[in-house]
Amino acid sequence: MLGGPFLGSAAVEAGLVTAGQLRSARWVRVFRDVYLHRDLRLTPRRKAQAAMLIAPANAAVGGRLAACLHGVNLLRDGDPAELVVPVGTMIRQRDGLLVRQATIAPDDLVEVRGVPVLTPLRVAFDLARSEPDPAAAAVIVNALSRSRRRVNHFDPPALLSYALRHPGARGVRHLPQVVAYSFIPSP
Repeated sequence: MLGGPFLGSAAVEAGLVTAGQLRSARWVRVFRDVYLHRDLRLTPRRKAQAAMLIAPANAAVGGRLAACLHGVNLLRDGDPAELVVPVGTMIRQRDGLLVRQATIAPDDLVEVRGVPVLTPLRVAFDLARSEPDPAAAAVIVNALSRSRRRVNHFDPPALLSYALRHPGARGVRHLPQVVAYSFIPSP
């Protein structure tokens, strides 16, 4: 239990702690029924692991938390952990957790240190569409296109090809402008 987040109900059922002990200062509540030892820092990776403990099997980490797991820290204070689940999947809302239903193609997924995460391209697609300022969206796209996970590297124009797979998606119409801002030709 000291190595990372855990389900409080499972720990109580196994006799490792009591419900009263979980309410003590020794444990930090990450989400309802998900705890972390107070001596462990709640890093983005641990936050993602905690979210996956309560996620359905077909979920993936998305949004700004996914970007952070790819080496691009876009997290702001108070940002919830974002889980993306296939359309029609039911999951209980919890404080600090944003659940978004969307179509998830197999090539939209990658595993980052044991956690299912949307690829940098998919994260760029999602974040750029929700960012109202095309210049700010271009910064996000550029950062994700150069993420440290070179296996998932993409060029910003690939975002337009990706968008063709999602016609009519909200915010997709401003992606050409975002790509125009973000595309810097190589010397």
